[in-house]
Formats: sequence, C-alpha cells, structure tokens
Amino acid sequence: MNSGLAPDQDDTVTIRLSSGQVLDLVNRIARQMGTQFDVFAEGRLNPACRVAIALIACRYREDITLEEMARAADMSVYHLMRRFRREVGITPTAFLRHYRITRAMRLLANTDRPVRRVALESGYKDAASFSRAFLKLAGMQPLRYRKMLRAEEQRLRQERNATSPIGRDEPARALDVPTMGLQVGVDVDSSSEAGAAI
Repeated sequence: MNSGLAPDQDDTVTIRLSSGQVLDLVNRIARQMGTQFDVFAEGRLNPACRVAIALIACRYREDITLEEMARAADMSVYHLMRRFRREVGITPTAFLRHYRITRAMRLLANTDRPVRRVALESGYKDAASFSRAFLKLAGMQPLRYRKMLRAEEQRLRQERNATSPIGRDEPARALDVPTMGLQVGVDVDSSSEAGAAI
C-alpha cells in the first residue's frame, strides 16, 4: 500500500456520491439527449452505473477508459456498456463527452479564461479537439458561444437601464446560460466535484 498522497495502481479509491446527486447528474445529461427516464425519478439507478458516473464526475479531466470504468463497477466492459446504455440511454463515453462540454459551457459563460485553458480544464488535450467536440454537441464554436452570451448580457443590461432608473449602474445579474440543447447544471468552482468524496 502506498503511504504517499497519490494512490498506486493497486490502491483502491472510494468514491461516495449520494443516490440523489447521481440521479440529478444523470437527469441533467439525459435531458440534453432529449430522453425521459422514469426509472431515475423512482431512484432505481443500478449501482454499476452509479459507480461509472461517480468516476466520470471525479476524473472527467483525465483520460478515463471503459476498462477503468468497468473495473471500478466490477463488471466486464461489454456488460457495463449494455447496462449503462439501457439505464442512462447513452454510452459511458458519450456521457463523459456531454459532461465535459457542459462543464466547458459553464466556464465559457462565467469566466474570461482563454478557450485553450477552458479546454484543458474540461478534460481535453488541446483547443482543436475541444472545439470540434463543442461544435458537434453545441452547434457552434466555443468563442461564438461566449460572444453570443456576452451580446445577450449587454442587451439585457441596456434593456434594464432603459426601463428603470433604479437599474442604472446595477451590476449585471447572472444569465440563464443558453445551452444549445445541452443541460448545464454542474458547479464549476466546486472543489468537491459533484459532491464526491475521494
């Protein structure tokens, strides 16, 4: 057993995520896929799927393989894929992609970080692969998405200032972030990723 802070490959990492947190996360990702999940409303998500989702929530910035997810869920890759698709509606890798992009959307909306940094913080190796994934899922490039949000913020600020003398010089309120069909709801600045304790 490793006595240092980082676990060795042989060490076990325990991930604790309440059923409610997992179901909330799954429902957010599921809505972006346009799918209804009655089974989630009843709280019957399979433990193997819960483990895979917790692993994604904790390690989305890293390369996570299906083999790692299956090993953590104590089942074969084939059975994890089958079970995850049946219960969540998409594959674990598709869930990971959507999770990363929703995190990136939140960063683009709420920070001025460069796209390259947003890409790295969202789990992508470079800005080019991030931009391709973002375009595929959100329907536009990351900078265009940010510019659209900023233009909408400016429009709302001008509208508020024009209609209310009290509203002048008020700081802008947080916008409802347009997600182009992706459901954003993860807290970017949370140090306890999706409520997970490692």
